Amino acid sequence: MPTYLRRFRPDPNRQPDPGIPGGGGPVYEALAVDIQALPDGAVAANSLGGGLLAHEAVSASSQTAYGSNARTLWHPSGTGALVARSVRTDLRDVTVDGWAAEGALYGRVTASGRAIRLDIDLATSTLTIEVVTGATNPSTSQVETLLDVVDLENLAGFDAAATDGHRARLVLDGVRIEAYYDVGTGLYQRVAELPYDGWLHALPGYVAWGAGQNGDGLRALGYRERQPVELGSDPQAGIWEASDFGVRELRTTCSATSGSNDIVLATAAHGLEPGDFVIVGVGGEASLQGVPESGGG
Repeated sequence: MPTYLRRFRPDPNRQPDPGIPGGGGPVYEALAVDIQALPDGAVAANSLGGGLLAHEAVSASSQTAYGSNARTLWHPSGTGALVARSVRTDLRDVTVDGWAAEGALYGRVTASGRAIRLDIDLATSTLTIEVVTGATNPSTSQVETLLDVVDLENLAGFDAAATDGHRARLVLDGVRIEAYYDVGTGLYQRVAELPYDGWLHALPGYVAWGAGQNGDGLRALGYRERQPVELGSDPQAGIWEASDFGVRELRTTCSATSGSNDIVLATAAHGLEPGDFVIVGVGGEASLQGVPESGGG
């Protein structure tokens, strides 16, 4: 009696639910800072974001190293420093937007400094998705788990010498991690999807943006809280529910010819697709009565 384990196939049309202000649903927090509209000069601590952001005193300046429309927001302490973070520390499912020639978008940053990071490196034309420790001090943070590296040179319309309007996006949605990139058209292209690896860090935290000085500073900054995905897993307790990862239990009977690697279903395939994993339990055959279940794929 085999049990079929469906591969996780996320819904590509899933969007955050904005809710209805004053109406019949929750309103999910959203923020975008128009860095291009800031005047050049010092930016006082905690003056951006209408109370939704926390940041030290930073600076805004115009420069054209990476395009003509390139005012940046940067931290004077140097490369990789956190320019800003959300005041909210309970954000688990969230979309984080931003761009820097050398910088990073952070999600689920915990008090201990563990986080999921989307690192942007224009020098190598790559995006790197990783779980890091020490995110509160990026200059000393360590990569705990490397999840994916995206070569932006393979992305249609990408030009490292002309990055006006470029944006990166990190999406954390339950156990799913996705990365997107906009080459300046206003349309994000999905460049990475990690349906299995998101469980490595499913705890809530704050979102943050890191960048270097002046020319490497942030050209964009924003985030949107997403409608929370209900999980059966409890990461803090070390409990992981298989159904969170798309596993579904489908049961039927089957038969196999002696010496064959193929099984024949006695009933319809229940929507199975090539590549789905199968666990086959034996014990119902006349010659194998009493043999315990065994797994296979």
